[in-house]
Amino acid sequence: MNDDGENDIADGISLIQYLFAGGAAPPAPFPTCGSGNSPTSLDCTLSAC
Repeated sequence: MNDDGENDIADGISLIQYLFAGGAAPPAPFPTCGSGNSPTSLDCTLSAC
């Protein structure tokens, strides 16, 4: 979510802040499909895009 290359609690917190508290939007390629900038980005091929 926050594209720091780690999957941790900070990702969940960032998502909740974005959805419910007016926090910053996720980094590119949001809101479109594509891979993130992190070397550990997940593949987007299985999404609904």
